[in-house]
Amino acid sequence: MGNEYEVLSNQIFLLFPFNRMDNGDRSFPVDIDEVMVPEFFGNAKNWELTDPSAKYLYEYILGKVKLSRRDKGKSIAYYEYTGSAGELYARRYRICSERDGSAGSMPFRVEKIGAFLFDTGSILVTVKLALLSPGTLCRISDFLYEIKKMGTLVQPVTEDGRGASEGAAGAGASSKEAAVSLLKMLIETTGISNVRYRFSDFSRNHTRVNIFAQADVRTQEAGDPERSLYECIREDLYYLRNAYSAERFSYVPEDDDTSEIRIPSEAQVWGITQEAVVCVTDSERSREDFIRKRFVERFGTSYLFLFALLQHEKYVMYHMLTGITPVTYNDLAALEQYKDNLDVFKANYFYFSITEVRQYQELYEKIKEVYRLEELYRNLNEPIISLGQIQARNFNRTQEDKNASLNLILAVLSVVSLLSVVIDVLNFHYEHPKESGFFLLIVIGLTALTATVALLIHRRRVHGPGIRYRYCGWFFDRAEIEEDLEQVKEQMKGIEEARMRGNGFLSDLQIPVGKPHVTDRYKPRKVRESLFGRAAEFEIIGYGNDGKNQGFLVKMTDPSREMQKICRKVRLPHITLSLAEDAEAVHTARIDFVSLPHPIRIRGVYGAYTKEDDKVWLLRAR
Repeated sequence: MGNEYEVLSNQIFLLFPFNRMDNGDRSFPVDIDEVMVPEFFGNAKNWELTDPSAKYLYEYILGKVKLSRRDKGKSIAYYEYTGSAGELYARRYRICSERDGSAGSMPFRVEKIGAFLFDTGSILVTVKLALLSPGTLCRISDFLYEIKKMGTLVQPVTEDGRGASEGAAGAGASSKEAAVSLLKMLIETTGISNVRYRFSDFSRNHTRVNIFAQADVRTQEAGDPERSLYECIREDLYYLRNAYSAERFSYVPEDDDTSEIRIPSEAQVWGITQEAVVCVTDSERSREDFIRKRFVERFGTSYLFLFALLQHEKYVMYHMLTGITPVTYNDLAALEQYKDNLDVFKANYFYFSITEVRQYQELYEKIKEVYRLEELYRNLNEPIISLGQIQARNFNRTQEDKNASLNLILAVLSVVSLLSVVIDVLNFHYEHPKESGFFLLIVIGLTALTATVALLIHRRRVHGPGIRYRYCGWFFDRAEIEEDLEQVKEQMKGIEEARMRGNGFLSDLQIPVGKPHVTDRYKPRKVRESLFGRAAEFEIIGYGNDGKNQGFLVKMTDPSREMQKICRKVRLPHITLSLAEDAEAVHTARIDFVSLPHPIRIRGVYGAYTKEDDKVWLLRAR
């Protein structure tokens, strides 16, 4: 049950997510100064605008941070609580049992309270704690297991460890009555109980806070100096990153997922799960005392800011997706607002790269991977497909209404013209009965010819000269394909068959395909325009590169029978990625594809391509 390595120091950050109650209006950006600060903080004098002290991040991120009250139009702000902070931070607290309010034995101190405000209407309140007399890592994991739950009760205690309301007799009913949840205590103390905000608008079942923690331990004296830090603390790290109690859970080596581990140096080990992100250090293993002098400080500034950005990404995406219901999918105004929000989110908050400093960037990527934010981000685009389909239907309906009106007008004019001709013919017949037969034939012929020409001109004006599609099929986002290609290359590195094909097997060729797709038909006579904009699920099941063509072998996995029926007629569904200078995309089907150990899910959208204007049609041509 863990090792008995001594903990020299610890810092624990709890992140409480709040969201603005929108009353049906989910639009953003929300003005931070004019709206969010007065709404959330109430008495803003108790909160001070502060520099989050984040370093090394790109300017396009740090430039969005509000550093003074004169800064306007900034999308991120960080405030620290200053009102009655001395009393709040000076107290000691302890965890009480949820059942009976009895006192626990893990005293801690609140050291700082801050709040990250984002103009999406989301706020992350950060509470920095320090477990007093932590002892071992297992004791810290026991503490995390208790404190992460929203219902956990805490109670102020005196220096001798007794409850503030206890008498000499010790814990009793007064101890239970004095206990209150940590969140409730913070709300009552700091005044953030404004009714326009609520805790966790993202999930009704969200009953846990996010944990970001660091502990420095001494391992070399107690253990084998030849063992790495990770080898020494592997079992402890399992408990820590899952926020498990070592007393209630057993360590199962088979469940110890090494993909949740990051080891940037011999003195640092990170553990990452949806429950917690923790870093265990051994300062005595570091050179020039880097851990004690610099890393501990940066953990609560730059690293905390990085973690807050990721938490914000996650919760905003949850919030946007939970706002989409089956009714919303047919609500044009709601979908257009959703698209506007998504555009703001993409521009301001969803980053693939945040810094040139390796340890920050790689940690950022690892957390995104564990949180599966890329997959969540892809799900955000589903309503946009629905929006395109609604817009296409509305356009087609409008065009059909216009065509019907024009046809009606033309029909009326034709009837009027024919009546006029009939009247003229009858008048001529009565006046010249002998010549009227031949004249009648000429008039009827000219009338029929005129009507035919008019109909043809009208049809050409309404329907246009026609679209000549080069090919139709399923089109894929180039950026997503490139991300998938990196995953494929990682899988291919471990396959001997692929290695035997030479160094160029995993290399991209000279000409990248700008519009990756699976071809349904080439130079089609008829195109299923009714399917334009319809998404379909595929899996990448193979990869190939013969020096001339590079591509994916794919398989249709969409449950739609209509899509399955179309794809079954494709001889070998594949996606061309890149070509040599003298190669043609049509020859990608000849590649001897190598199967992937783990298929990768991708999504395509049905449409067609026109060579003349180099355009992909994902809406019905008009």
